[in-house]
Amino acid sequence: KNPRYGRQSAYPLPPNGDGYPPVPEDLPKLSKDRMSSESKNDQKSDGASVVVCVDHSEQRDTVLDYCYKNLFPTAGKITILHAMEYSLIPFLPETGGLSLSGHSSVGVNTYIKNQAEKKADSLLRSVASQCVKKGFKVDKLKLVY
Repeated sequence: KNPRYGRQSAYPLPPNGDGYPPVPEDLPKLSKDRMSSESKNDQKSDGASVVVCVDHSEQRDTVLDYCYKNLFPTAGKITILHAMEYSLIPFLPETGGLSLSGHSSVGVNTYIKNQAEKKADSLLRSVASQCVKKGFKVDKLKLVY
């Protein structure tokens, strides 16, 4: 049974807490930007730079398989990118059906953003780990929002 959907899934989740396998510690550090442009010294001259955008869907493995066979072997630089998305709460009512007294919307929104970043970081590290297992060095993990 898939805990995310409460029903049987064709794609069962791994047994660890975040749903992704453990990853090596020597992966590149995650960089977070608000869709800013890259600096020119961020590119290598040998081989093309490849940017692969990933999400939490099962189809990302199909895309990665294509990249392993067709793009990564000649790549000068490999960047794994994820565009993070999360919903903020504009305000919290003090009375009514939802009672979260003692919690401001700023505090709750900070928590929501931190949880979204943790999930995105876990995804990027998992994909980078898969690339390393296939023999490809990932130069950069990029999270944009």
